[in-house]
Amino acid sequence: MTRRPRLALTSLALACGVALAGCGSAEVTEVGQTAPREAAATVGDRTITIGDVQAATKGTNDFIREQGGQQTMSGRDILTTLLFAPEIIETAQTSGVSVPSAAAVERVLGQLGIDKAPATVELIRAQSVREQMTPEQVQAAFESASTDISVNPRYGTFSPEQGLTEATPNWLAAEEEPLEPGHSADDGHDH
Repeated sequence: MTRRPRLALTSLALACGVALAGCGSAEVTEVGQTAPREAAATVGDRTITIGDVQAATKGTNDFIREQGGQQTMSGRDILTTLLFAPEIIETAQTSGVSVPSAAAVERVLGQLGIDKAPATVELIRAQSVREQMTPEQVQAAFESASTDISVNPRYGTFSPEQGLTEATPNWLAAEEEPLEPGHSADDGHDH
């Protein structure tokens, strides 16, 4: 190999290395998984990341299993609670409902060997007090939340009237109707 091709290959490798340097920051464990730092939802100026939802889903479901529970919560269920967790906790506190401290929840999770991710702690705190609140108190918590809520389509769509609902994928093409006998795919139109 001559000096010039080596220099070109070295330059190309260096350019590719610089261009791809930022690509390794996302932790992709399976095909199609998105970056954990990508927003699952925003509520006002607060962002809930996909990583938050994933960590809270795993931690909460581990906690449920450790408590003898059989049912688990989906990512959509987790996100629904995380959307309103600060308001649920605040409303419970102002209503006189006993709210477990973050330290108490972290201690229990640690004793059970469950990751103490902040989103898991917040979700368990909110879920534990939500079960003690009256329907009116829960409604007040929802109403005190920001109305500026945006949800990643991966988790569905959000509306104040219906909450978080599953989105119908629109990226799937509708099935084409079969051609009538005697007609070809070339319908005579200019393409």
